[in-house]
Amino acid sequence: MVKVGIRRRSFKGSFSAMTKGRATRSFKRAIIPGYGKRGMGWLHPKRKIYNQIYSRTTVDSRKLFSTGRPRRTNHSTNSGSNQTWGWGMLLLFLLVGLAIVYWKVVLVVIVVLGVVLFLKD
Repeated sequence: MVKVGIRRRSFKGSFSAMTKGRATRSFKRAIIPGYGKRGMGWLHPKRKIYNQIYSRTTVDSRKLFSTGRPRRTNHSTNSGSNQTWGWGMLLLFLLVGLAIVYWKVVLVVIVVLGVVLFLKD
């Protein structure tokens, strides 16, 4: 099952990736040919497909609050996939989440507004 929504980041995992992960990756790059190169993900097709779907159906929680310019990439064309998410998207996720949690209240409000607007005429 693929996750959808906002990714919950772990400080422990981030710290591990910055310290031990960096050393491990540099060690593997020196020993394993092709490690860390583009296109090598297809050596594990199940993992590659899962990671692609996961990155497209979830949003990085740190990018929700950033209002700065997107980071530069080495690609010659910018497809717009690395644009930062602003406050508007955060508000949209919040409203959708509240509507899902409090769906009974939302339904009552819609019915009351419908009755008020119907009786107004």
